[in-house]
Amino acid sequence: MVEFTQSLKVQPVWKQSVGSAAIFTFSPVVAGDSVFAAAADGTVTRINAANGTVAWRISAGTRLTAGAGSDGNTVAVAGRKALCWRLTARAKKSGRRKLPARSCRLRL
Repeated sequence: MVEFTQSLKVQPVWKQSVGSAAIFTFSPVVAGDSVFAAAADGTVTRINAANGTVAWRISAGTRLTAGAGSDGNTVAVAGRKALCWRLTARAKKSGRRKLPARSCRLRL
């Protein structure tokens, strides 16, 4: 086994609560200077990556099962029954689609 010697002191710069995942697994995504996160209750949050402040927090209007995905301009989240929502990075709902399969594929 290789011996590890700590060379840097690491500590959190900021911490932000974004809600519960319930029985699902949600992972935040970094896009540009923002962190996008979703929660099972339908909350979608945009956080300033530099300082951890909330830029906006909105409700998708339904419970979510997956998300968030983002390219920095568009945010995608998914709910039950293969419903997917597209939001702009400025917190405006810009599309909703029911997919035939249980996967979410939205054109960003």
